[in-house]
Amino acid sequence: MQLEDFQISVFLRLSFYELSEERSKELGDKLIQVLSKLLHAVEKERYRNMDELIEELQGLNLELEEEREQKEIDALRIAHKSYQNCIYDHKNFLDVFYSKLNEALPAKESIQVEENRNLRLHYALEYLFKSIVKLENSLHILEASASIFQVQHSDFTIGEYDEFLKVLLECVEQYDADWDEHTKAAWQDLTDRIYEAMEEMFGGVSA
Repeated sequence: MQLEDFQISVFLRLSFYELSEERSKELGDKLIQVLSKLLHAVEKERYRNMDELIEELQGLNLELEEEREQKEIDALRIAHKSYQNCIYDHKNFLDVFYSKLNEALPAKESIQVEENRNLRLHYALEYLFKSIVKLENSLHILEASASIFQVQHSDFTIGEYDEFLKVLLECVEQYDADWDEHTKAAWQDLTDRIYEAMEEMFGGVSA
């Protein structure tokens, strides 16, 4: 493989993490410099030993992990702001949500009980956003999700939890005036992690 082809391959792989073009190029260039030094034609220009090479690669890996962590934090903030847009700009948002959920899941007792239903769900969703420090922390996601699915709607089956999230996203997309591709991606990140966490705990949710 020619160096130019290898560079393109590296940049494509980095694009999987949805880095900015500038940051992707910066990290890609660093990796190419490491590999160029490793394979240098002049022996004295190569790494002196494996420890030196490993140290360089670990530094790059740390930078990438920091980028991934920041992306997760940003996704949570975007999704949280999106939910707040719906709540604060449309006072009937949760009523609309439950009306649509009732159409999708008729005769579910926990949906029919209206006393403090919206307030409980609002606090449960706020807890979901604020308690998840990282999207990769499945324990936090499980604990936060349990406040919705085991306390608020304990009569739901696993498949109905899936429907709950789908209807919520449909309503958010409809009512969030700032909805765009970044918002969609942020919610997708969040719900994907919820699905994964619930699969660990309950043995499967249809995605």
